[in-house]
Amino acid sequence: RRVLFRSRKRADETQPWAGQALQVQDRDLDNVELRMAASFPVRAKVVWDAPEGVAAPDHVPDVVLVLEGMASQGPIQPGKDDDAGVVFDGVYPGKHKVLFLESPPAPFYLDSVRYGAEDAAAAPVTILSPGQPLVLTFGYGGGTVSGSIENCGAAHVVLLPADPALRSPAFVHEARCGPNGQFELAGIRPGDYYGIAILTGDSAPWWPALQDDAVLRQAVKVGVRKNEHSTAEIRVVRK
Repeated sequence: RRVLFRSRKRADETQPWAGQALQVQDRDLDNVELRMAASFPVRAKVVWDAPEGVAAPDHVPDVVLVLEGMASQGPIQPGKDDDAGVVFDGVYPGKHKVLFLESPPAPFYLDSVRYGAEDAAAAPVTILSPGQPLVLTFGYGGGTVSGSIENCGAAHVVLLPADPALRSPAFVHEARCGPNGQFELAGIRPGDYYGIAILTGDSAPWWPALQDDAVLRQAVKVGVRKNEHSTAEIRVVRK
């Protein structure tokens, strides 16, 4: 059983806090040590890599920090910063996931999330102090993929990065078909993708199917290039 131990000086989240996820099996655990730590702010610098003359959006896509293994902490939402960045207040030391809750307006696309030399978009990163900012970089000229799918119905049309390291929510694109099976996905980070339309029954979620190798074997390869519009012959897979 996975058990979360935590200690907090008060219910106020600005106070020192400690937590550790443990795997409990058929024996007692001893020497469990919790070290209290104070929270701190983490700044995220936002870079809009746009051509000269193209105005950057005035809204940073909704993004949160999530302390891995400590769901009780809840996601940390940022506040605005004076330098067109954002600041996450109340961050505790540990491994954090950077999760985007929305995409930037096309043709902008999320290009990368860096924490120092680490890729913070594809995997959690260890944040221990406020000394280093996250860098959120948005590129300009994301590709567009469209097509028409026979018997699409209520299927979810998904573009999944071919590179497993990029299969985080930030780089997975999803849409629904129109009345005649048409679909269009815009603002896509250039690269290679698997395209598939997933149809599930009884309102079951579609995203677990992306972990099924048998499903991915039925996907088609889709190449997305900067500033290009391409078509894809995606087909429905029932799951």
